[in-house]
Formats: sequence, C-alpha cells, structure tokens
Amino acid sequence: MRKKTLVKITALAGALSALCLVAYYLALHDIFHDYVSAKVIQENVSGSLSLPAWTACSLEWKIVGICFWPMVGFHAILLVGLIRSRREE
Repeated sequence: MRKKTLVKITALAGALSALCLVAYYLALHDIFHDYVSAKVIQENVSGSLSLPAWTACSLEWKIVGICFWPMVGFHAILLVGLIRSRREE
C-alpha cells in the first residue's frame, strides 16, 4: 500500500474516531445523568427498587457498543502506519 493512501485512510479513520469519541462522551453523559445519578436513585429508593424504563438508556448503550469498534480500528490503522513508516526509514 502506498504511503499517501495509508495517510488518507489514517486521516479518515481518525476523523471517524473523533466523531465516535464525541458520541461516547454524549452517551456516557446521558447514562450518568439518567441511569446512575444520585437524583434518580434517591427518587426510587423510597420503597420501589425498580427504576423507570427511561433510565435503561438503551440507545446510549448501543452508541457505546457501536462506536468502540471504529476507535479500535483507527488505533490499529495508526499502529500499522507507524510500523511501516519506521521500517521504511
């Protein structure tokens, strides 16, 4: 694979990884405030231990699960690029 092509693939994967990182932050922020926040726990400790359905944060957990793989892919591509660049020197 040519060096220019590898640089373009790495840059594209890096941009996708950055978007996933933002999505990670937003999803985990929602999970923290909706699922495990002190307010939600205090409101539901009063006798009923079942939390409301909206606290499951299923969409947010899907985002966390899906966005993990593009970030791993970016790091793998970056590592391959660095190793190839080092071998060429």
